[in-house]
Amino acid sequence: MNPDNLPVIISVETDKKVYAESDTIHFTVYAINPTQGYVELYARDQSIVDIWVLHQNSIVWTWYGGYCPPIWEYVLSPGEKLVVLNDLEWLQNFDDELSKKGSNKVPPGEYEVIGILDTDPQYISESIKITLK
Repeated sequence: MNPDNLPVIISVETDKKVYAESDTIHFTVYAINPTQGYVELYARDQSIVDIWVLHQNSIVWTWYGGYCPPIWEYVLSPGEKLVVLNDLEWLQNFDDELSKKGSNKVPPGEYEVIGILDTDPQYISESIKITLK
């Protein structure tokens, strides 16, 4: 689905939708070219992929990475689905700077996950929902 007719769709996926407290969550991010033409991805930073985890509309965990050379270019072929981040692990903890007093574990509940491709222009995935028990 490409409702805004964007040249690139970012998709974030997890290994499952419901997790026990002891589970590690695995994220994969894809860049998909839904068009019939070639699309150039261009980044000027060494970090090209971000993951945000939100609970009740507040960010509880972020990851910035997917390191590449200082100037990075990639051409997506028509219909290509490129893995830009594979099997990133999250241990259900708060970011250090966002830690609450007491436990560093996030509480059970519903969470949203967003993937961001830090290219020029920047592309943001639709959020997906996961449940922590």
